[in-house]
Amino acid sequence: MTNPEIAKANLKSKRVVVAGCSSYGRSLAITLAKAGNQITIIDKNKSKLDELSQLTDKSNRIIGFVGDATIMTDLIKLDISDVQLFVCTTNSDSTNALAGQKAQQMFGVEDIVCLMSDNSRQKLYESLGIKVINHSQITSESLASICLET
Repeated sequence: MTNPEIAKANLKSKRVVVAGCSSYGRSLAITLAKAGNQITIIDKNKSKLDELSQLTDKSNRIIGFVGDATIMTDLIKLDISDVQLFVCTTNSDSTNALAGQKAQQMFGVEDIVCLMSDNSRQKLYESLGIKVINHSQITSESLASICLET
């Protein structure tokens, strides 16, 4: 889906938390904000959040929060009880899974999406109601598809 299609598909603005200001988290936050969502992105590294703020303007509706998405006090400060979507994009499968489970189990966030690269954990987390995006698998499939076309 392209950015205009995402904007059209998203008729109601959502409050979204993105855990991890990696290239995935940054790109996702910008795309979802442009679609009209209110985004809070949490990362331990303030300089990553500063980089993001330089890429966006005030109209993008992105708030940076220095903290750790696996720490209860940070999640409480974020007040995630009314978040409609919690997306975990850190470079650690374990961190993503833990942050997603805390958001789901302790704060009642219903829609959780986690990046993971370990196939063996994917079914476990999906059985818990967590949507898993396996970026290693998607990248491999895309590369194979392109290679087979040439």
